[in-house]
Amino acid sequence: MQPIFVDDLARLAVELGERNDHMALDAVGPEVFTYEAMVRLIATKTGARSKLVHVNTRLAMFASKLIGLMVRDVVLTKDVLDGLTADLLVSKSGESPPGTTRLSDWLDTHASELGVRYASELARHYK
Repeated sequence: MQPIFVDDLARLAVELGERNDHMALDAVGPEVFTYEAMVRLIATKTGARSKLVHVNTRLAMFASKLIGLMVRDVVLTKDVLDGLTADLLVSKSGESPPGTTRLSDWLDTHASELGVRYASELARHYK
């Protein structure tokens, strides 16, 4: 994964929106992580004592659906899982990433804000 900070993405969208030419660009940040490495980084920076368990994709989707029923939300979709397992979330362009904010640095400042309350995707987008 190569996450981009939302402010970097917004800046990029404005810059590209002002152009008249056509272009393709990977909107990515400066750090590359495996999914596990990113989860471990977030857990470490937030002080979480989570235990990571590796499971196959079928079990992950089943568990996601069960948890989704409990929290009345969509926790994980097949499309997202396919993206995570297909190595589609990292740039292969060889160009410098347009995002400049490092997730690891952002976490140093904002880790205490993460996980404070549950944010429902369904409620946020459809209610």
